[in-house]
Amino acid sequence: SKHGDVYILDVSPERFRVAEEISARLCSLDELSDMDIVIISVPIERTSEVIREVAPRMKKGSLLADLTSLKEFPVSEMLKFSSEDVSVIGMHPLFGPFTPVKHQTVIITPGRDPHGYLSLLEEILHEEGARIIIMSPEEHDRLMAVVQCLSHFSLVSFGLALRKLGFKPSHQILPPVYSILFDMVGRILHQNPEMYGEIQKNPYASEVRRAFLESVMELKEAAERSEFSRVMRESASHFEDTAASFFRSEKLIRCRIREIEEIESLLGSEIVLRNMRTSETVRGKLVEFEENVLRVEVNGEVVELSLDEHELVKRN
Repeated sequence: SKHGDVYILDVSPERFRVAEEISARLCSLDELSDMDIVIISVPIERTSEVIREVAPRMKKGSLLADLTSLKEFPVSEMLKFSSEDVSVIGMHPLFGPFTPVKHQTVIITPGRDPHGYLSLLEEILHEEGARIIIMSPEEHDRLMAVVQCLSHFSLVSFGLALRKLGFKPSHQILPPVYSILFDMVGRILHQNPEMYGEIQKNPYASEVRRAFLESVMELKEAAERSEFSRVMRESASHFEDTAASFFRSEKLIRCRIREIEEIESLLGSEIVLRNMRTSETVRGKLVEFEENVLRVEVNGEVVELSLDEHELVKRN
């Protein structure tokens, strides 16, 4: 990094590969006392334990930060277990590891900053093209109770209902907008259940879940009284700019259509595809495209690839 050397301290066997990929070095717990900036990024359930181990080791004039999805308790713990001469700043990137930083939002929740590290973090993130929002840890957790906890709770509820109904989604029979909805359910269900369970421990999540359950029962009763449309209109009035949401989702649908049309136009051409799971690329001649399956001739052998898991990165 142009801002300094990067070190990794982790128990995962993947640390060697990751360090090599990002040109970082590995360090020990004892070496943390030499670091100018330490950023804690561990599972939520281990955050407090790690902070209590790391914070007292921070040298004067350094910065202790974290990347946890909750902010009140990590910032409070970092303040409590580090010295007054250590800056403490919470951070929460509002995007996952597969999403580039550019144009994405990072929330920053300063706790204590006698050394002006906030300006440095803003500079680094702006260089990467990120949007920065600064708020208090409490404001963050109240916001995330809706943005994360309500979203996850409702989508997992949707998945649970599908299981109770014995319904398995098939995108061949789903209209485009419902295909997006089912993908959002599947996206959440695909990820780490323990992590999502920890996010539900947000101190403000219980009142949000209660409002959701009350709303479901109100809507159920309204539907039984033929008043579904009234509740829908009232909800739309509160939501306000429903038209913008409609057209944003319409863009998603059209992007998918354009992707399929472009793939179809490349039959017989040399293409390069990137696997979105592994980032590995495949180069070959596209010989067939049917039912979301790409058949690509690579070194004289035809391989089948799912369009769902690959993106086109180059065409000849």
